[in-house]
Amino acid sequence: MDIKTSNSCINCDNLMNNSLCRVNNTMVVFDQTCEKFDQKLELHKDSDCGNCVKHNQTTCAHPATASEGMLCTSYAIG
Repeated sequence: MDIKTSNSCINCDNLMNNSLCRVNNTMVVFDQTCEKFDQKLELHKDSDCGNCVKHNQTTCAHPATASEGMLCTSYAIG
């Protein structure tokens, strides 16, 4: 059996940290989806703070602890 990712808010790039959809400006639950669905880029084994675009920036959620080898839910690919 192949396991696949479904198109839902949980893996949409438009979902903000507070469960607000950036496109529809409404609160969503993770099993919803819409026509503006935008697949998040996938993490890989080399994803960490060292290659996050927020690292050492004011947008970093954890500036005091962010370092290579660490990874948080605010990780962003450039």
